[in-house]
Amino acid sequence: MQQDSRLDANSIRDRILDNIREATAGRPARDPGRPAGSFVYIPEGPLTEVFADSLRKVGGHVELLSGLPEVAASLGRLIMENKWSVIAYPDVLLSEALKLVSPGIHIRQELSEETDVVITRCDALVADTGSVFLRSSLTSGRKAIVYGPAHIVIATGSQLFPDAGSAMESLAGRHRESPSSLLSVITGPSRTADIEKTLILGAHGPKALHVLICETDLMDDNI
Repeated sequence: MQQDSRLDANSIRDRILDNIREATAGRPARDPGRPAGSFVYIPEGPLTEVFADSLRKVGGHVELLSGLPEVAASLGRLIMENKWSVIAYPDVLLSEALKLVSPGIHIRQELSEETDVVITRCDALVADTGSVFLRSSLTSGRKAIVYGPAHIVIATGSQLFPDAGSAMESLAGRHRESPSSLLSVITGPSRTADIEKTLILGAHGPKALHVLICETDLMDDNI
């Protein structure tokens, strides 16, 4: 029975191929060309607002701030509200910059199982998906994005890009001579769901993501 089924399938396949050969006999191959229109969603409006809306839709938190002092104040508020005590700054330059403007919230800790929150910079923000691009060399390793139940990203307005393609093009141009071993793309809190569609946050990494966008480049001047 199984052998007859295979023979039938082979016969049907051969018949289809013969029909295709007959229909295309003598016709030169044509270049299909580029499809009309674009398959890429083009964000409309200010990129900061598009990014904030995209990230909030996937469960992330966004704050638009005017400068580094406001960023430090927001960090202090988040730390107090969430009662975080073990705060990791794997980025030494970021740690020193924040220490200058707000010594009270500077708790320098190495990454560990007790870490409550990890604070990092990033390489790019993608507006249409609300994604964060983060190279491993920026956080002194690969562990920063999976340690702790919360992750805070501090970015600037100049790091916003409309889509992933333009962000990748910029990264390739800036870091061609010194590539990192890993580029992580973070879109909202870590999540997974089982066959019953039960959503679980924090399955493979932080269950809370906060992105603080400094609208000016003051942070870049300090780092």
